[in-house]
Parts: sequence; C-alpha cells; structure tokens
Amino acid sequence: MALVDVAKSCIDSIRQVAEHIEGAIVYLDAGATESFRFLGPYPVLLELGTRAICSLENTSSLDAFNSCVSYVAKATSRLLSDAHRYILRCLSTHQVVDHCIVFTSISEVAYSAFPDSPLGPDAYHEYESLLVQDYEELIKKSG
Repeated sequence: MALVDVAKSCIDSIRQVAEHIEGAIVYLDAGATESFRFLGPYPVLLELGTRAICSLENTSSLDAFNSCVSYVAKATSRLLSDAHRYILRCLSTHQVVDHCIVFTSISEVAYSAFPDSPLGPDAYHEYESLLVQDYEELIKKSG
C-alpha cells in the first residue's frame, strides 16, 4: 500500500497554480485557513510572489493598503453559493480589481449532486456568470 504525503501534495498543487497567485492578495476562508495551518504552505505562497494572505470572512480595506494590486485570489472550502457574499464584499473592498480567481475544494460534479446547491453540472461557469453579474450590480448601486 502506498502512503500519500498530504502536505507535499498540497504544496505541489499550490506550485501548479503559481502563475495565478503571483502578485495577488490571497484570501482564505476559515476552512482553508485551518487546512493551511496544518499543512504549512504559507511560506510557499509567499515564495511564489503572493503580496499578502488575508481572511476572506474578515476582509478589510486595509488588506490592500500598502500594495497596489489589482489581482485577488480566493481559496474556499465552502460551497461557492455560501462563500458568495464574502467574495463580493472582498471585491467591493478593493478600489480596482482587474482579475479575480476563486479556488474551491469542492468539485464541479459535487455541485450538481448537492441538492441545496443552486449551481448545476456546469457549476464553475455558472458561478462565474453569477459573480460578474452581481459585482456589476453592486458597482452600479454604489455609484
């Protein structure tokens, strides 16, 4: 039986998405933060060029205060529909966001199998459309 080194696997996965986190502020939800605490990839995130690592649930305008960044990445262990309000609040907190990427620990197939999920078999594209639409509405309302 082969043993799996979960920490090494996690760090390898983070290295595979290096181009998506370089220069970004990375927001982690509570579940991702807890997982990262045990697996230890924080130094790897910083080594790969992440500008800051912040809490998704406790987004603050001070998160981007010292770094002119127009790129944010988010990692969530929740359903995208459950994390949606936090993601929107995070986006609206930054003055300018040119690019946003969301990493989730829940597979696209799982969304269609989960009865309470409003997302279907094409969950990631559906969520992208929903997020863009809601963000544009939020921008219109705010001025």
